[in-house]
Amino acid sequence: MTENEASALAASRLCAFLDKTDGSDLGHLSLPSKRIQDDFEAGDLGTVDTSVGAIKTRVRQWFASGKIWQSLFMRVYEVSDTLIDDAIVDRSFEEADLGMVHAAGRLNESLKRIAFELANEIDSLSSTLSPGTVAMTASDPSAVLAARNALRALALQKEPVNPFRLARNVWAARKQLAQSDIVENIPRHIHISLVQFWSIHAAALAGATASTLYLDAPTHVAMAGGLGVSILAFVWLGRRWAQLRTSLYEHLDSQGAFLRTELAATHKSVLQSELDSPISACVKEITGLQCLVAALVAVGGAVGYFKSSSVASLVSGLAFGALISLSVQLAAGNSKSYSLLPASLCLILCLVMGGRFLDSKKFMPAGMVAATSLVMAVRYALKAV
Repeated sequence: MTENEASALAASRLCAFLDKTDGSDLGHLSLPSKRIQDDFEAGDLGTVDTSVGAIKTRVRQWFASGKIWQSLFMRVYEVSDTLIDDAIVDRSFEEADLGMVHAAGRLNESLKRIAFELANEIDSLSSTLSPGTVAMTASDPSAVLAARNALRALALQKEPVNPFRLARNVWAARKQLAQSDIVENIPRHIHISLVQFWSIHAAALAGATASTLYLDAPTHVAMAGGLGVSILAFVWLGRRWAQLRTSLYEHLDSQGAFLRTELAATHKSVLQSELDSPISACVKEITGLQCLVAALVAVGGAVGYFKSSSVASLVSGLAFGALISLSVQLAAGNSKSYSLLPASLCLILCLVMGGRFLDSKKFMPAGMVAATSLVMAVRYALKAV
């Protein structure tokens, strides 16, 4: 890769960060942050589903173990406390807890890596572009140095993101689960079911006795009828507890979905506050970076001149670069409507260089200039709205 190609790639990455909207737009992430957010939602958030599945498994095993049948002897609160502590609350969301700690660690690594790479690219851009180019004459060398140093300071931070920033949401979810209405009401549900269960048995015994004493029904028939009612009572009780388990599952699914949404929003806000905002604050101080398209155009014209002795490429490149640089400076110090000027110039440049790229099928320099011009045209068009 030539020095001009390296500088163009560096400029394009810096432009990608400058292209993000203002910090007030909480719905927008820079391209690197969006990739990190997508990876988080596709991977780490799966630990929430794993945790919910683990709680469901423990509840199912608890019901299948027969422990709940110990409450037949009215040890309701002791048995239900075992269900709540061992199967539902104890070690709940443990996979999500660990997953969020690891995600915070990767956030710290990503912030340091991106800040370090952008600092190196500022070095690359400032060293490969000559002081006479539009981008560097528009930049204060001290601002370039300050931006590079600020990015390196970001890269050297020990832990920009607290390792437990995301895990705190999981801890809150565990606490909410322990204090939720359905979990708190488990003893009452079991108690009411048992009262009804024993009432059915008592009614079956009374019916069998009455049919034998007053209706002269054979004893074996009365006993068979009472036994049948008792069996039905056990079936009914099993169904009632199956309904209780289903209600628990639905509650866990609902809380898991809420936790996923909450964690995704928290992760996104961390990216905005700890990665996008600090890095953008460092980069946007370099006024010349807002003329990077101008620099690319000028460099592209120079490359065309040296490769094919095309005076037209040199003149058009320098002229377009100067016009874009001037229009950007006007847009920076005036009302939003002035942003239409660089947007229009960048759009024209995109169409011209895009046509050349389609003809030549070579990304450098026509494709790079066309792509970067399109990004900047969209950016300034949005600013004018």
